[in-house]
Amino acid sequence: MISNNLIQECSCGETKNFISKIINDIPLLICNVCDVPHQCLPGWTPEMIVEMYKTTYHSEEQKKIGLREYKDRYNHDYKVAKLRLDAYHNYISRSTIGLDVGSSNSAFVHAARHEGLDFIGIDPGHEIGDSNLTIRSTIQDYEFEDRKFNLITMHDSLEHMVEVRNIVTKIVSILEDKGFLIIDIPDYYVPEGIHHWRPVQHLWYWNKHQMIQFLNYFNLSVVEVANPIPGKLVFYAQKITC
Repeated sequence: MISNNLIQECSCGETKNFISKIINDIPLLICNVCDVPHQCLPGWTPEMIVEMYKTTYHSEEQKKIGLREYKDRYNHDYKVAKLRLDAYHNYISRSTIGLDVGSSNSAFVHAARHEGLDFIGIDPGHEIGDSNLTIRSTIQDYEFEDRKFNLITMHDSLEHMVEVRNIVTKIVSILEDKGFLIIDIPDYYVPEGIHHWRPVQHLWYWNKHQMIQFLNYFNLSVVEVANPIPGKLVFYAQKITC
């Protein structure tokens, strides 16, 4: 492992055995234990990444890759949120208490609440989204005290995070027994997923099997994997009671 690399621990927990490789112009370190690639970003720190998501990610960083700012994508994201909620019908009910991690412009939280669901969001971004419904924090830094959720969603967010083992551990701790975690990530290894190979932004490059294995580490049983559009994978994982 490069001593000053951004990521010091693989999603499997390995900290030493990695090989260097460049794929699609992205310098990677690939774990010799589980084969999961992550970006090689020497000189970056977790604090620098969080600061980017607090300040420039939703605006300047989007322009760099030819996308609109998140504040200008709300109508599109709301329509996508409605489609997601339709797809989640087997996992939601009127008693759903939900948390959307990485809620950005709050489109999914708004759509869920318009469906009568008790949903809030959490996102570190400043001046983005609905602050009445979105906690301004990273999930690892926020204390939920005794609050529990029976549904937690992560849309295009886990692959952006550094200490993913700590994050999923935190998520499991606030997820009720038999509750569901729904995660979507890029499907990097199909032609439609090539554009998701992004410097700095996308830190992890799991494939379908690796993500299932990763979630299993935390007593999360993957009950369904969907491919809603080319280039996307959605994992439905239930917290197993021990």
